[in-house]
Amino acid sequence: MTRFLCLAIPLTIGWSVAAGSETHLIRAKPVDKPDYYAWVSELKTGPSESAKLSDEEYETKPHDIPRGRHFRVAALTSEIYSSAYIEEVVFGYEGCCKRVAHIWKFDLEELFDQFKLKGDLAGFTLVKWEDPRSFQFRLQGALYRAFGLGTNQIKVEKLGG
Repeated sequence: MTRFLCLAIPLTIGWSVAAGSETHLIRAKPVDKPDYYAWVSELKTGPSESAKLSDEEYETKPHDIPRGRHFRVAALTSEIYSSAYIEEVVFGYEGCCKRVAHIWKFDLEELFDQFKLKGDLAGFTLVKWEDPRSFQFRLQGALYRAFGLGTNQIKVEKLGG
């Protein structure tokens, strides 16, 4: 199994939570295969993380062995309703052989419940990537940060209105 290099400083910053901010764990449900691309309204890719390989391993292993990964967020709109999926994409030598390794449905219904939001489940928009495992998004006019990607629970912090 390939090990990935974790960037300690950005991840440490990504996991810091401001005093008094509202933060909740939100489910990310594993999905077997992507059947949602017809509804994608936005697809944004985050920065890459490199696998921890020696120079020799990097040059001598088969090209399709994962040498890095990045996450991407697919925002979907069906009529007015939003949903979101988080995909882990792995890639081989010099970016070859990209493939979606894992998919999670970001549970926006649970997010609405946890943050006590009212109204339609609509308007999810990715604002920016902070680092390989965290991004900011808007929902109902408020700004949030999702961090800790790659697991079945994602921390979400409300940053402001």
